[in-house]
Amino acid sequence: MGEWFKEKWIELLILAIIVPSAIGGITWAFDIGAKLAVQENRTETILASLPELRTRVAHESIYGAFQTAVLVSQPYERNDQWFTELQLLDAANGKVTKFETKMTGPNDTDHVWAVYGKSLAKDPKAANFDAMQNMATTVDLTKMLPPTINSESSFVSYVPADQIETVIKTTGATEQNSIPAPDVNTWPTLLDATAGILKPQK
Repeated sequence: MGEWFKEKWIELLILAIIVPSAIGGITWAFDIGAKLAVQENRTETILASLPELRTRVAHESIYGAFQTAVLVSQPYERNDQWFTELQLLDAANGKVTKFETKMTGPNDTDHVWAVYGKSLAKDPKAANFDAMQNMATTVDLTKMLPPTINSESSFVSYVPADQIETVIKTTGATEQNSIPAPDVNTWPTLLDATAGILKPQK
């Protein structure tokens, strides 16, 4: 027995180490497996609710009121000089102020993108018109913007118009005039207004 123990003691020692570890590993694997199963079920539940959640968010965005909108026209040329018109809709006070900014050419979009970018810093919830149109299709609102509006750099915002006006003026845009624009504070009413009071003039 003593001789056998001397020969097998290393193997016995290894077994003493491996067996508890193996049992612990099985327990750990079972525990992790159970947790993963729970997590998978939760993920499936979330994924199953995404269409409904997406629709609810879209509905709130489309039919909820915004405070401000900026409508940027497509570039236009006058006397060999390129311009873009920006309309600042102050939805809270029912008026729209028109600005004009000079461009170096038809592809010079630095000024209008600067307005959108700097406005995002003031209002991270601001959404450009492309995003709004995508959400509108989710709630079966299919009316489209006129092609004279640049939907990528036009946007709605949820901060007061004077904050966005400050941004517009930093780009060197020149103020043209202001006109009343009552009852335009949701996406559907804005779409309707683009055929009337918010129709780009150029």
